[in-house]
Amino acid sequence: MQQVILITVIFNLIIWIYLLIFRGNFWLADQRLLPTSETEIGNIEYWPSVSVIIPARNEAKLLRGTLNSLLNQDYPG
Repeated sequence: MQQVILITVIFNLIIWIYLLIFRGNFWLADQRLLPTSETEIGNIEYWPSVSVIIPARNEAKLLRGTLNSLLNQDYPG
């Protein structure tokens, strides 16, 4: 039984070493949008609508501020 565990640990270690050395950024989801100018943003004809879900439980004191903050945003969609 110990030999099976040792083989499994060594196998996993080899996989992790391979991933870190040869695929060092495999866990990164670093996708960035290209910067656009203000005129390009204003010329978009169709803005998709956005749905907002606010998980709130026992948050009565903070809910008013959260809703006001959401309503004051200037997204044209």
